[in-house]
Amino acid sequence: MVMLMRGIGWFGVFIGGLNAGIKLFGSDEALQAMAGNSRDLDLNITILAFSIIFLALAAILEAVRD
Repeated sequence: MVMLMRGIGWFGVFIGGLNAGIKLFGSDEALQAMAGNSRDLDLNITILAFSIIFLALAAILEAVRD
């Protein structure tokens, strides 16, 4: 269970960070091709927040087991 939570957490951090990087630093053509039409970061921040929560829950679960 801990490995699954960590996997989901790190995957979310990776994907959310890459998508936010494209939205912040990408050209208009790259933005249109990869991240949609807007540079809105609300969804990326939400994905990063939930991913950090998954990582924190995995760490708590591991500490409780030990």
